[in-house]
This record gives sequence, C-alpha cells and structure tokens, in this order.
Amino acid sequence: MVAELVLAVIATVDGCIRLGRQALDTYRAYRDTDESLDDKVVVIEGLWAKLETQLTFLSKVSEHLDEKLAESQINLLQKLHGKLVQVTSQINLPASTHRRKLKHALVKKKLDELLVDMETWQARFDPTWFIITLIGNRVIDAELWESRRADPAKKAFDASPLHSMLALRHAIRPRSDNVEPTDRINLSINLDSSGLKDARITPIPFSSARVVFRRGSDKLLISETVHSLGDDDISHVKQSAEDLARKLKCVDSRTFSLLRCFGIVKQYDESQRIKSMDMIYSAPKTRANPTSLRGLLLERKPVSVSAVVRIARQLVQSVSYVHACDFVHKNIRPESVLRQATCVQHRYIMQHDIYSLGVCLLEIGLWTSFVWYPENNDDAAPVPGLGLGLALSDTDFATIGAASRLQTKEHLVGLARKDLPPRVGDKYTDLVVVCLTCLDPGNTAFGSEQELLDEDGILVGVRFVEKILSKMADISV
Repeated sequence: MVAELVLAVIATVDGCIRLGRQALDTYRAYRDTDESLDDKVVVIEGLWAKLETQLTFLSKVSEHLDEKLAESQINLLQKLHGKLVQVTSQINLPASTHRRKLKHALVKKKLDELLVDMETWQARFDPTWFIITLIGNRVIDAELWESRRADPAKKAFDASPLHSMLALRHAIRPRSDNVEPTDRINLSINLDSSGLKDARITPIPFSSARVVFRRGSDKLLISETVHSLGDDDISHVKQSAEDLARKLKCVDSRTFSLLRCFGIVKQYDESQRIKSMDMIYSAPKTRANPTSLRGLLLERKPVSVSAVVRIARQLVQSVSYVHACDFVHKNIRPESVLRQATCVQHRYIMQHDIYSLGVCLLEIGLWTSFVWYPENNDDAAPVPGLGLGLALSDTDFATIGAASRLQTKEHLVGLARKDLPPRVGDKYTDLVVVCLTCLDPGNTAFGSEQELLDEDGILVGVRFVEKILSKMADISV
C-alpha cells in the first residue's frame, strides 16, 4: 500500500485517540458537579475502551491493509475526528467550579449527542474493521497473538474485539507458525448427543430451525439439521458444516446480528456413517419463543416503519459479518433469518448473497410475503406468489430458464420502484434496487469481474459496506 495512505491512517488514528481521551477527561471532571452524569460517562467509557483498542490495532497493521480498505477506514476515521473536534471545542473545562455548574446544561446535551454519535459511528466502523479478518498476512496474526500474550490473565483480552478477530482468523486459517501449542484457541465444536436426551424440541413455523428446551436448564437453544446430499457429498458437507460452526462459535451476537454456534451433534446410521448433523445455536435471552421472519410476514400484522428499518438493518449487518467470516450464505430468505445456510451444493460468490438480500429487503419493506403455504404443517411446500416466479430452493431456481430469471428480476425491480417509496422512502428503495441489479452484466458497483476474483474477497466486502451497509445506516425514521 502507498506510504501516504499508511501515514494518513496512523495520523488520523492518533488524532482520534488524543481527542477522545481529552473529551473523556473533561466529562469526568464535570461528573464531579452532577452525579446524574455518572451513568452516561460510564457507558461512554466502555464504548471508548473498545474503540481505542480497535484504533490502536488498526494503526499497528495499517501498512498491511488493502488500499481500498485503507481508504474506507480513513473516510470513517475523518468523520470521527470531526465529531471529536466539535465536541472538545464546545465542552472545554472552565477553571472555576461555579462556571462548570453554569455550563452543565450544555455539557449534558453534548454528552447525550456524543453517546448517540459514538454508537452510530461504531456500527459503521465495526464491519470494515472486521474485514481485516480476511487479510491473509502473518503479521496481523502476530500482532493479535502478541496482544493476547500481553495480558497474562487473558480476561481483558477475551472481552475485547481483538479476541473475536483472533478467534475468527484462527477458525478460517487454523494453522499458524506464530502460535505455540499452548496458545491455541479452543474451537472444539463436537457435542455429545446425550446432551439433547429428553430435550423438548419445538419446530419454528415456516423455518427448518427448531427451539430446544433441555431438561434442567433454562437456556434456550436453536437447532437445525444439516442433511448430507449422498455418499459422495458426506465429507464435503461435514467439512463445510464444521468450518461454519467454528466461525460462528467466535461471533458476538450483539455485534454481528448472528446466532452464536454452540456446537454440532452428529447423528449416525446403523453402519456408523454420518446421516445428519444438528447445528446447535445459543438463542438470545428473551421471554418469547423465536419466530421466523417468514412467519411474521405471513401474519400481515401492521408494523411501524422504524421496526421495518430495524429488521432490515440487522439483516444487512449480519450479511456483512457472514462475509467477514469468509463464508457465502447463498440461502438468504425470511425462513432462514434465524440461522446459516445448511446445504452447500455449489460455489457461490458474494453477489448472490447481495441479490438475495435485495429480494428479502423488498419483502420486508413491503411487509408482505412473496410465497405462501397452502397447508399449515411442517412438510408443506411453499408456493411462489402470483406473478413473481420465485422458487425458494436454489436447486429449483436453477431449473428456471435464463429468460424467466431475467423477467423475475425485472419484475422485482419494478415492484420496488413502484411500491417501496411511499412505504419506506427513496433511500430504502435505492438500496433495494442496487442489491437486485448487482448481477446485471456490466454492473461494476461491487468491482469489475477481475476484481471480484481477489483471493481474500476484501474489495467486495468494502464495496458492500460502502454501497449497502452505510446507505442503510443513513436511513432514519
């Protein structure tokens, strides 16, 4: 990467850290005059601790970043720097305690604004920061392991974003010359089938996932069965499922908007061959039983625009992180929002996910289902909506002629442009159209054909953040 970009990243990071620390010190001083500021300062301290850790690491590895990734990082860092300059200039600390009290109202307002700005900026920054996971450079691994070894107890490190990145990189590339055997991260994912003995398993309507209630435990689990495609595919499906489980074992559900994988339970036939595997996920803590997005869409109960945007934003975020895990989902649809793809038949690229995401965002925006189930039972086959020509199965969809697929895409684009604006606005509509047209011949929004073949997949990830995730973050209701 060019030296100017490296220096720009380092300089902007240093400026952000200096201003961030200055702002925190000032807020701490004001806290002495009003205890009501204490809780907010504590929250900001927690956010800043995570952010400073990420920024410091970014500075250390800046010379190894892809040029496009570095440019994206600089753009985000400059926005953060601008916000911090504005905040620090407005809350400069008066010398006397009396003047501090007079300025208290302004400080409280700016504290609220800073909290919102930091959370918003962090949500935009995290996806680009985790793209570093895809960079196949041993120097990055060495820096991560050094950070881990620097904390003998490893408690602080394990709670930091560096741990998630290190674990993900270790799951993607388990062999590393920079790692001692005693340092390796435990990514064991094989579970004993006895753990599900006497468990109460309840299907989730309109989804292949199920809710698992274990005897003697109040922890909710989600399971989904991965079926092999035949004798020739058992080893391939097994490897793909295990790779995915290791990667999803490393995720922070609140950051990634993905379920964290607890492990895999393998089922054997009479000849001790694997006949299926149950992917087990940790479910979010909630009093309500999980439901699929398809189930919500079929209910057709009115929802607010803010709820629609929130669901769409989480879905976009999860797709971005799936890519950071070096995995193409290839089965994005409302039935599968709870989990990851379970049938690995062909080699898919990120653009297939982006197109599928567009279809899903269109359904969410219209808050209507493009398919319906004529029979209300677990084995019922979904029927495509009239005039849409959609098939849920990738295999079924592949049997449709090229002309039919083009007609379907054009119909969806027309539907988006006609019906979405009055419901969710122009920004949401434009985002959906960008997704639906990403596979069009000559469309280079996510890179040229040659660029899309880059080994690490970094360019597509950066473009996804710029073209989709950032645009979604700009939507406010």
